[in-house]
Amino acid sequence: MNVQQRQAIERKIVEQVIDAAFDRSYTIRIDNGGDEDEMIFCRTPDDAKANIMQTDEEYLHFFKWDFNESKWVGYGWVWCVYGNDGWDVIADYSTGTINEIVDPIVNAAIDGSALAHEAATNSQ
Repeated sequence: MNVQQRQAIERKIVEQVIDAAFDRSYTIRIDNGGDEDEMIFCRTPDDAKANIMQTDEEYLHFFKWDFNESKWVGYGWVWCVYGNDGWDVIADYSTGTINEIVDPIVNAAIDGSALAHEAATNSQ
């Protein structure tokens, strides 16, 4: 697999997480490990997608607006690490309500990696 193929896999997986989060009314803040001013609060999926993959790793933090408390409430995070095998871009994530979003995507990525490995092994 070349770099472009790996990056395409990484982008597809992270974009699936972003789409699923916004489909469930979450907002995402991207933390790429830089200064606090570099954290990007994304209110649309397109905004989030345009701001991923800017560094070697980043956190996607999930928020919802609490109308009763008039503040943003955090629901979890996903740690993305770029540059490995592609399918493993989601290096870790918090437990809780975001598991309904992330678990199926991570499991599909792992299954896809196993199927790709099996196909490559059987073709030799």
